Amino acid sequence: MKKGETVNGKNSSCVAIDIRGAKGLNAETINGIYEPTDEMCSNWPVYRKRGDPNKWLEFFAATSKWYVKATTDKGRARGWMRISCEPPSKPELCKAVCEVWDGNKWIAQDSVSIVTLKQRKEEDSIAGANRLANAVAVDIRGATGPSASSINGVYTPTDEICSGWPVYRKEGDPDKWLEYIIATNEWYVKPTADRGRSEGWMCLGCEPPSSPELARGVCEVWDGEKWSVQSTVTVLTAACAFENMLEVQIFCAEETKELQEKLNHLLEDAIKHLTSTTVSAASALVSDKNHILFSQTLQNVLSGNTSGSNIVPSSSSVAPSSSSSSSSKYISSSSNNDITTEYI
Repeated sequence: MKKGETVNGKNSSCVAIDIRGAKGLNAETINGIYEPTDEMCSNWPVYRKRGDPNKWLEFFAATSKWYVKATTDKGRARGWMRISCEPPSKPELCKAVCEVWDGNKWIAQDSVSIVTLKQRKEEDSIAGANRLANAVAVDIRGATGPSASSINGVYTPTDEICSGWPVYRKEGDPDKWLEYIIATNEWYVKPTADRGRSEGWMCLGCEPPSSPELARGVCEVWDGEKWSVQSTVTVLTAACAFENMLEVQIFCAEETKELQEKLNHLLEDAIKHLTSTTVSAASALVSDKNHILFSQTLQNVLSGNTSGSNIVPSSSSVAPSSSSSSSSKYISSSSNNDITTEYI
């Protein structure tokens, strides 16, 4: 049997795949294109990450899982990402939810998708065309430091697509680009030499993915030695993108609506949190009050002074009617399914 051949022809039927959507510390390590090699493990081809020969995708029969891992972990059930595959099949056919190692434990991430490279290119082409139709020029301002002149300026969308998003080119400086990198979910301002990589002079977090003017992530600028957060940077629709005042008004209305929805979301979360905290505190207060009254009554009984209380008080006889009503209300609220489910 020749190298790379198997009895059931698994090696010859496997194709390059694309892993996308991993989040967290190991996202950039995991996301990317993996190509089948002639190596075999557990009767399945071993895949190697394109552009990073120290990253592998390997099937481990003992656990029936595919693992994204380093060279040092080959042949072992270890890595940065894993996906169960029972019965064993090609990685793009696995139906389970991927798990990502966060440095301490495995975390299920349903955002991760594994498809063939051919399918991914087709999906990106369709998505990119739709997004390009709505793309507008953006104006980046506010960057400071040695990279400021490279970053600040107006960027116009081109016909090029990267990871399903249009690539922007700086006006008056054709060697400067604004490009979306799916591996890190960030927009990068970069020179031509850094195209396709998570490198450049500025990066803007974008989770979930959106056009650059709608990205609300942290903006970082390279100062020649390290990345530094610069909250002064703004990425807005360029003035030249509007043909008339009506378009400006529509844009402002949409932006206002989006911000209002986000604010309402934040307020709802805050109210839920405050309600839960108040209920817990009130329940604890009522419990403490009943405990104190019980202790006082018990002391009276033991000392022979029973004039103030003939029996050990129950929750209904200890507290005044108004307090009893509040106690019942708080206990009922604290057991409310919505609140309990929200904060378990």
